[in-house]
Amino acid sequence: MRVKIEFVKIERNVLGATHAEIGGFMAEKWRLPGFLPLAIRNHHYPVFSEFENEMDRIIAAAVHVADTKACNRGCGPGFPCAFTMHGPSLQLLGLKTGALDEIFEQVESEIKQVMADWGIK
Repeated sequence: MRVKIEFVKIERNVLGATHAEIGGFMAEKWRLPGFLPLAIRNHHYPVFSEFENEMDRIIAAAVHVADTKACNRGCGPGFPCAFTMHGPSLQLLGLKTGALDEIFEQVESEIKQVMADWGIK
C-alpha cells in the first residue's frame, strides 16, 4: 500500500526544514532585497501579514500561484506532486482558476512554438 505525503512534510521530517525555509534563509544570508526571502519562504503557503506592503504581497502571491500551477501541471521536482492553491493569493491578483488554465495553456503553446523554431526537442 502506497501512502501519499506532501514532499514538504518529508523534507521537514528528514531535514528539519523545508526547501522553502532553507531558500528563504539562504536569500537572507545572500542579502537579497527584503521581500525576496519572504516570497521564497512563503511560496507554498503565503502569510501576507509578514509582508510590509501591498506590492510585496502581490509579488509573493504571483510566485505562489505560478509555482503551484506549474507543479500541478507537471513542472515540479521530478516526481508527482500536488499543491493546494492559496485562495487569498488568487483574490489578491484578481484571478480565477479558469483564467489560470487559459494563461498556462497559452504559455505552454508559445514555449512549444519557440522550441520548434529553435530546433529544441
